[in-house]
Amino acid sequence: MAYAGVEYGSECYCAKALANGASMSLSSGQCYMPCSGDSTSLCGGPNAIQLYSNPSATPAAAKQINGFSQAGCIQEVNGRALNGTMTAADDMTVEKCSTFCAGGGFKMFGLEYGRECYCGNMLANGASTSAVSQMCNKACAGDSTEICGGPAALSLYTS
Repeated sequence: MAYAGVEYGSECYCAKALANGASMSLSSGQCYMPCSGDSTSLCGGPNAIQLYSNPSATPAAAKQINGFSQAGCIQEVNGRALNGTMTAADDMTVEKCSTFCAGGGFKMFGLEYGRECYCGNMLANGASTSAVSQMCNKACAGDSTEICGGPAALSLYTS
């Protein structure tokens, strides 16, 4: 995992990526609760997580590929957030999807369920970048080191 954190003195969380606007540079000042197993260490606080990153697993910055920048993980909607065109493949990668969508002149692309690629010029059907999802946890079918969305969650890229 890329990130681990503790909250309320005894709750432990792990994730491949930060979500919902979380950042290693944001500080709440509320991590004052001692750990339940070691009262000499701090383990977060109420609605405050003591966050740690694994440098060997943490992405350095938002991924950029073929003129697109990673825009996060959003909740998929009924009728599709990106409704220009799509493709699916058992060897899907972020690069393959970006190339497919760029070739069609689209300004956005997203990946879902590890093998589905969606293209569009704007978010549709009420989709929004503020409707973040924590479900982008599915490895790309063609490259297990990349994330290609998840169940009803779209790894979104924009130009």
